[in-house]
Amino acid sequence: MGRPPKVKAPPVAAARPPLMKYAEAVKLADKNSRTIMKISQLMEVIHMPGHAQADPKDRIGAQIANLRSRLNRRLVKLAKWADSSSEDRHGEFRNNPQHNYPYRSLIKP
Repeated sequence: MGRPPKVKAPPVAAARPPLMKYAEAVKLADKNSRTIMKISQLMEVIHMPGHAQADPKDRIGAQIANLRSRLNRRLVKLAKWADSSSEDRHGEFRNNPQHNYPYRSLIKP
């Protein structure tokens, strides 16, 4: 009889998911600012007189809720990125010798 043969376990996924790059974080922050502007514009529309008659199904309110949840997801993503160590966040940005630094002429060799 004896023991049954060992079954190989499926490969374990990486402990940490790959972090987004610095440029992706900047792009995400830009998206957030545009989303905030959309939310503020829709909030102004809601407070206009006669809004209830023009939008009886409250589609604008649903759109605001959708934009808020999208913004919240993005902010959580940026917060996780910001909480990681700075080496992980800027690794590729700092180690790229081809990166064109805007103030390179001010840096003395």
